[in-house]
Amino acid sequence: MGKKFLGILLAAVLVAALAVFLKGKTPVEKYTVKPLDVDYTILSSCTVSDPKPYDIFPAIEGEVKVCFVKEGEVVKKDRVLLQLDDFKERQNLNIAISNLEALQLKVTNASEELEPRLNEQLNQDLAALEEAKNRLERIKKLEAGGSSSKAELEKTEADAKQAQARYNQTKIQHDSFKKTGSGADLKAQLKALASQVELAKKSVQDKKITAPYDGIITKIEVKTGENVRLKAPIITLIEKRNWILEANVDQKELPYLAGGLPAYFMLDAYPGEKIKAEVYFVCASIDLSKGSCNLRIEVKENRPFIKYGMTGSVEIAAKKYKDVLAVPLKFTQRSGTESYVFVEEKSGVKKLKLEYFAIGEKWLVAKNLAKGAVLCLPPAGK
Repeated sequence: MGKKFLGILLAAVLVAALAVFLKGKTPVEKYTVKPLDVDYTILSSCTVSDPKPYDIFPAIEGEVKVCFVKEGEVVKKDRVLLQLDDFKERQNLNIAISNLEALQLKVTNASEELEPRLNEQLNQDLAALEEAKNRLERIKKLEAGGSSSKAELEKTEADAKQAQARYNQTKIQHDSFKKTGSGADLKAQLKALASQVELAKKSVQDKKITAPYDGIITKIEVKTGENVRLKAPIITLIEKRNWILEANVDQKELPYLAGGLPAYFMLDAYPGEKIKAEVYFVCASIDLSKGSCNLRIEVKENRPFIKYGMTGSVEIAAKKYKDVLAVPLKFTQRSGTESYVFVEEKSGVKKLKLEYFAIGEKWLVAKNLAKGAVLCLPPAGK
C-alpha cells in the first residue's frame, strides 16, 4: 500500500514538473518566405465633408400658413416645403393680369380697327392727290394752248394744294400711330404690364418654399403662424447623394494615387463597420505648410448612421504587387539606414543584410532571399 501510494505521488510530481517546464517554453515564431500578392495601401484619417447642410432662407417676408414636412423626412426636388400667406400677392397678380388683358384687347382693337382705317384713308388721300396732280398737268397744257382759262388753272392749282395738304395730314397721323403715336404707346404700355404680371407671379412663387434638390430635412426653424425674416434660415436639409470624405495624405504617396482607386473606411463611432469607397478626386496642388495633398473619396455604400462631420480612417488600395517575396516588417531589424533579417540555417541562425524595397508600412520585398527561406524574429533588445 505504501509503495503504491509512493508511486502515485512520484508520478504526480513528475507531471507537475513537466507542466512547469513546458509553461516556461514559448514557441519560437518563424516566417517562411514565399511568393505573395501584396496590396500597397495608403492609410489616412478622414472626415465626412460633403454634402453639407444647406440653409434655406425666404425670398420674401410673411406669415407661415402651412408647413408640409417634418424633420427627418426625405423630399424630392421642387417639392413645396412651406407655404407663406400669399393673399395680398395673389390679389396683386389678379389685378395685373386683368390690366394686361384689358390693354391687350385695346391693342387688338387698334390693330383691327384704327390702323386699317388710317391705312384706307391714306390710300384714298394718295389717290385723290395723284388725280389732282394729273388734272393740274392737263389744265396747264390746255391753258398754254388757249383751250382753258387762267381762272380754271388757278382753281385746279388750289385743288391740288388741298389734296396735298389732306394727304400730308393723314400721313402724319399714320406714321405717328406706327412709330411714336398711340400704336407705339400701346405697345410700350403692353410691355410694362407684362413685366408687372411676371413680377406679381414671382411674388406669389416666393411665398412657396421649395426643395432645391432631393434631400433630407434636418431642421425646421419656424412654426405655423410665425413670421419669417429675410436673413433667418427657416429650413435646413442635406442633399441626398453619396457622401464624400476628405483626407490628407503625404505628398510622397502622389505617384500611387489616381481617381477610381478602391478604398474602404471606418468611422470612429462605428469601428467595426467597413464601408466601401472610391477615390473621387486627387488634389492639383500641395499644401506647402504640411507637405500633404488633399483627397476626396466617394462612399459607395449607403449606411444610415453616416452623418456630416463624422471622423474616421480610410485605407486606399493604391497598388497590387503580385508574386513578390514579401517579409513582414516585424521579422526585420533596423540599424541606421540598413535592414537585417535572421535566417535559420543548419549551422544556426545567420544575420543577413536585406536588399529590399518597401510596400507601405507593413512589408519589405526581399531581393536577396530565396523562396522557402525561414526567418526568425530578431533577438529582443538588439
